[in-house]
Amino acid sequence: MRCPVCGSTEARNRFEKSGYSVVRCRGCGFEYVRPTPTEAELERFYNEAYEVDREAYVRGLEPERLEDLERLLPGRGR
Repeated sequence: MRCPVCGSTEARNRFEKSGYSVVRCRGCGFEYVRPTPTEAELERFYNEAYEVDREAYVRGLEPERLEDLERLLPGRGR
């Protein structure tokens, strides 16, 4: 699996939790989980771990705030 930030395939395992490996990219230091959770897995996790339903949270974001967050995605701004 490639790093979602720099594309490197070199990563070091940090720890495991709930069936996922948390790894650190050797190229840029970004930490991410492997394998990447599916949309359904993320829905379940956020709905169980937080007081606010994930879909309700996303619907409640102001368009300007959502645009700010989207600019932070790789390849879209800084």
